[in-house]
Amino acid sequence: MKHLRAVRGVKQEDVAIALGVERGTISLWETDRQKPTLDKLELLAQLYKVELWQLFKTEEGDQVAIAEKGSVVAQGEGNVVIGGQSQVKAGQIIGKVETKKFTQRVVHTPTEAHISEEQKVTLRRLVEEIVELEKTTKRRPKEFRAVWRALNGYMKVSTYHYIPREEFEKARKYLDQWKGRLQQPLKRKDVDEWRRQRYTAIHTILSKELGWDDEAYRRDLTRLFGVDSLTDLDDDELNSYYLRMQRLKSKARKK
Repeated sequence: MKHLRAVRGVKQEDVAIALGVERGTISLWETDRQKPTLDKLELLAQLYKVELWQLFKTEEGDQVAIAEKGSVVAQGEGNVVIGGQSQVKAGQIIGKVETKKFTQRVVHTPTEAHISEEQKVTLRRLVEEIVELEKTTKRRPKEFRAVWRALNGYMKVSTYHYIPREEFEKARKYLDQWKGRLQQPLKRKDVDEWRRQRYTAIHTILSKELGWDDEAYRRDLTRLFGVDSLTDLDDDELNSYYLRMQRLKSKARKK
């Protein structure tokens, strides 16, 4: 999967947005630490413009091929895991099932009746903006998965790819209204509370995640903003520094 993504020249973040999952989930799939569900596999195949079997790294002769009538068949000597913890043996068919060990499941493919690629880009952009606003305004911000789940639930679809073309404006309006609520000016009392939360979060990351002492933190502030205290930062600068700490925390945890 990683090779196919590299060939297409897309980032994990882009794939995550397109599938409505977190970036870390894509990493888990690509390192074989977690398996995508069958519907996500189909979307990946569409995104990379390949057949389903090309998503799988062969091992001990195992592979996945496309059977007649669009069914997916596991072939080879060993077992192939498809989605979650569902494991099938060679010869079993996934999708239009011909095995007693698998429940019938029909996979739908987006058609011209569903939203266009251009409309999908618009929805993805709105979701990105909402997630960023959530980070800057909420104590417990919603992440990509939660926003996509909310949109899909509102539109009554399993994934935004299946939103009917004629209901695109309904989906866009839903996200626009969400974005608008987050952009409403905060009252002074709320701003003060928001700043206190940012102070606490930053100092927690500095001490527990990065191990910076007071001198290192003030030196960093001076280099970036020309001040040596968080209280001297305006709201935008404070949020910018908070996001910087979040990025440094993520990098530190990956080491």
